[in-house]
Amino acid sequence: MVAVRPLPILARERALRSGTGPATRADHNTQGGFSVLYMNHYEVHEALERYATHPVLGPGSFTLVSLVNAVDRSSDGWAYWPKPKRAARQLMALIGTTRAYLEDRDRPDATPLRLRQAYVPLRAFQTRSELAFAIYTPEEWTAMPGRERGVR
Repeated sequence: MVAVRPLPILARERALRSGTGPATRADHNTQGGFSVLYMNHYEVHEALERYATHPVLGPGSFTLVSLVNAVDRSSDGWAYWPKPKRAARQLMALIGTTRAYLEDRDRPDATPLRLRQAYVPLRAFQTRSELAFAIYTPEEWTAMPGRERGVR
């Protein structure tokens, strides 16, 4: 009789399952450790409504909506094309969950530096895929008239 051994669990998977290790820092939001690996259409538009007036998360939310709309126009859709979701992972983690918003509406962790860092993989994806979507910076955001930013 041949003994069947279980497949080895990768160190990254083990760290994610246990909630410890360096892998969890990159894959989890800083607000309470909630995993933010994917935001569906509803969550993306909810974040847009929630952060329309925020100086950092406002441009990030509009950028994410722009990406989702561009992906929906040019492929099977946001839910089925993994490359744009991987490119937007840092941005989705920065925007966070509804719970992060309810716990702290000011979000001092959302800085222009973190937004620029989250845009790096998005710009790389934009270059490689030649997909046309807008990437808004905080500087452009503050110069935009209020109505275009969603402020009434």
